[in-house]
Amino acid sequence: MWNIRRTSRMVVYGSVVLLMLSSLVHADQRQVTQQIAGEPTRGVLRNAIELPAPQMAQCGSAQIADRLRQDCANVSHVFALMSAEPRDKAWAGPTESYLQSWIEGLGSRGFTARNIECRLSWCVVEAESTQGGSLILNLIEARNRKLFQSATLFAPDSSTSDSSIMDILVVFKRYCKSTRELLDNDGKIVLDFDSQGKTC
Repeated sequence: MWNIRRTSRMVVYGSVVLLMLSSLVHADQRQVTQQIAGEPTRGVLRNAIELPAPQMAQCGSAQIADRLRQDCANVSHVFALMSAEPRDKAWAGPTESYLQSWIEGLGSRGFTARNIECRLSWCVVEAESTQGGSLILNLIEARNRKLFQSATLFAPDSSTSDSSIMDILVVFKRYCKSTRELLDNDGKIVLDFDSQGKTC
C-alpha cells in the first residue's frame, strides 16, 4: 500500500514539474515572438554585435602593429558590452537616423553607410570609404547629440579588388549632460566609462 501511495505522489510531482517546465518554455517563446513582432520590450534576446569581415581579417592578422592590436581589443570589448545591452528605442532610433544622415551628407567625399546600430549607451557606424580621409563627427553636432566618439578602425576591404575601398568603424559613447561624465580633469577616460550613459 505504501509503494502505491508513493508511486502516486511521484506521478503527481512529475506532472507538476512538467507543467512548470512547459510554462517556462511558452514564456520564452512569447518573449521571442514579442521581439520579432517589434513589441516594446527590453529583454536580452538580441543579436550579438561582431566585427565586420574586413575588420575581423585585419584584427586577426599576426602582422598588425601593437597599437592597432590594442584598438581592435578595445572595439571588441565595446561590442561585447553592446551585445549585452537592451535597445532604448526612444534614443536609439532617432540617433541611428541622425548618424545615417550624417554619413549620407559625406557622400561627395566618398563615404557610404554600410551599417548603423545603437543600443542603450553605445552606437557603432560602419561605413565604406573610396577616397580615404578621416570620419569624425563635428564637435558641435556631437555635443548636441550627446555623443562621444571613442574609437575608429580602418581596414582594407578584401572582398573587392579595388584597393582604394576601406571599411571604417566608428564607435560612439552616449552621455547624459556633459563629457565630464566620461573624462576626468586631465582629459583621460574615467574608470567607470563603460557604465556611463545608461540612465539618461
